[in-house]
Amino acid sequence: MISRSTIDQVFDMARVEEVIGDFVQLKKAGSNFKGLSPFSEERTPSFMVSPVKQIWKDFSTGKGGTAVSFLMEHEHFTYPEAIRYLAKKYNIEIEETIQSDTQKEAAGERDGGRPARSGSRYACCRRAWQSWRRLQVAA
Repeated sequence: MISRSTIDQVFDMARVEEVIGDFVQLKKAGSNFKGLSPFSEERTPSFMVSPVKQIWKDFSTGKGGTAVSFLMEHEHFTYPEAIRYLAKKYNIEIEETIQSDTQKEAAGERDGGRPARSGSRYACCRRAWQSWRRLQVAA
C-alpha cells in the first residue's frame, strides 16, 4: 500500500492545470482555465479548472474533483494507479507499506486501495467543490 506521506506529497505537488493540460487544451479565463469537455462532445467550453482551489468541474456532465479524480475518470485509473502516475510525473519516490487484513479493515479501506470517503482529504475536496459551486451560481 502507498504510504500516507507519499499520497500527501503527491497531492501537494500535483498541479491540476498541468495534469489536465496534458489531456485537454485549456485557455486562461480570469483566474481559472476553461476548455472543451473531454467527457462529452461540445462546441462551447464548459470544462473549468481552478488552479487556486486545485479542482476541476465539467458542467456538461456534472463531473468534477481533483487531479487524481480526473485521471480516474479520464484514463480509467484506479486510485493507486493515479497516485503512481502523478508520483512518476513529479519525480516523487513512492514509499510502500504492508498492512495485514485486520489493519486494512481498521483503517476503513476498500479492496481497491482507495481511502474511505469519510477521510479528511475527501471532505476538504467536497468543501472546496461546494464553494466553487456557490461562486458559479452567484456569477
